Order: sequence, then structure tokens, then C-alpha cells
Amino acid sequence: MAHRFLRKPELLKKLSMKREALRAAIADGLFPPGVPIFPGGRAQGWLEDEVDAYIERRRREGAREEKGSFPEPKDPSKGQQRRPRQRGNNDP
Repeated sequence: MAHRFLRKPELLKKLSMKREALRAAIADGLFPPGVPIFPGGRAQGWLEDEVDAYIERRRREGAREEKGSFPEPKDPSKGQQRRPRQRGNNDP
């Protein structure tokens, strides 16, 4: 199987994740950090095979581990009510 590097924009799209969430996942050790694509270069990438393995692992384990961790949907009847718009001096 051919190995391919994913750059950050493609990685974020594939994971459906924002940049800050990726940064936090790496800092918490939940996701592997990027590796230099070229020796001595600044460009970083993630091996697509490793990313796919992470996604598969999250698919298998995520539902069991995170069950109940999401907040319950708000009941619209108990939520904030909209206040009537106040008219300024120039409004009819």
C-alpha cells in the first residue's frame, strides 16, 4: 500500500475537526503529532494510513466510551424566550 501524507487542511476536512480541536487532541495525546515531510523542512504531514486507523478506532470505540457525554438537547419550551425588539427614537 502506498503511503501518502495529508497536510493540515486536508486532515482537518477528513476528520471534520477545527484547528483548535486538533491542537488540543495532539496536546492531550489523543491524536499523533505531525511529522516533517522533508528532513530539515517546516512542512508537516500525517500519514493517511495512521489517520484512517484513528478514524476506524474512534468509530469502534467512540460510541461506547462517549455514551452520555453529549449534553441533552434543550427543550424549546424551557429555553430563553426572545425579548421583543425595542424601537429606537427614529423607528415608527
